[in-house]
Amino acid sequence: MAVFIEVSRNPDNGYRSFSPAQIRRILIIGMLRTAVWSLDFIKEVIRELDHNNLEQARRMARDSLQYLNGVNCMRMRGIRYLDRLIELQEDEEQKGT
Repeated sequence: MAVFIEVSRNPDNGYRSFSPAQIRRILIIGMLRTAVWSLDFIKEVIRELDHNNLEQARRMARDSLQYLNGVNCMRMRGIRYLDRLIELQEDEEQKGT
């Protein structure tokens, strides 16, 4: 199943006409793409929403946020260690001069 949205066009002006459900889908896809989720994961979330399985979609969103929070914590820890390593290196360089 490809993630896409079929949109009708207004016959008078040719502009696309989006329904609230289509706009919601676009916003969800955009949010998940910025979080660097795989296309398969995005398809699964959309599939759950299309089947009105809102609780499962909420669970997936919660799990995703927890995962991203963990990744961000690990990145921040890595930055802290790198900063400390740089400080130690600078201290060694100052002692050597």
